[in-house]
Amino acid sequence: MTDSADAASIPGHDAEEIIASALQILKDFDSTPVSNMTPLFYQHGFEELNMAVRDLLRLLGHDPDA
Repeated sequence: MTDSADAASIPGHDAEEIIASALQILKDFDSTPVSNMTPLFYQHGFEELNMAVRDLLRLLGHDPDA
């Protein structure tokens, strides 16, 4: 775990922006028609969620790469 000063410092982003981005990703997934849920959709979705979860973990003071 990192100290609290590092937890809130993700270069170029603030906590509200990171949370809003994660919520938007979920909203976009929920509104995707079944016909658009192709293998590429799932591949891209995994990458988007992976990045969002890593950013959220950093906000909480964890190192997702540890």
